Parts: sequence; structure tokens; C-alpha cells
Amino acid sequence: GSLKLTVRAKGTGVSILSHRPVYGMWEIFSHVGGLVGCWLGISVWTAFNFFEDLYKSTVKLAFKMRNRSKRLAKTLISPMLPQV
Repeated sequence: GSLKLTVRAKGTGVSILSHRPVYGMWEIFSHVGGLVGCWLGISVWTAFNFFEDLYKSTVKLAFKMRNRSKRLAKTLISPMLPQV
């Protein structure tokens, strides 16, 4: 003997699954580029702010030292001048 098996389905329902990415290649490239540009801009801004603060502190310290040396020179020279 031989055995014959017949399988029947009620319907011919075929499911077609498709995938459509939310982001395409250009969208991902654009998004990443925008984020990199943002972080680079923030980094450059922070670096300029740091160097500006460093410059201001250096100038302030230089003026303090100059004024201190002028006051010291006056106190050293003034006792040598004749009193009128």
C-alpha cells in the first residue's frame, strides 16, 4: 500500500509582510550631522568662553600687580624726598 493525504484549507489567506524603515539613509545622515554640529558648536562656544575668562583674569591680575608695584614704589621713594 500507498497512503494518500489531502490537506485543504478553508481560505487562501496570504499575508504579505513588508518593512518600511522610519528613517532612510539620508534622514539618518542628516540627523547625525545635526547632532554633531550642535555638539561641535557647544564645544567651540565653551572653549571661547574659557579663553575669554582666562584672558580677563590675566589682565585683571596684571593691573593688580602694576598698581601694587606703583604703590610700593611711592612708599619707598617718598621718605627720601625732602619734606616741605
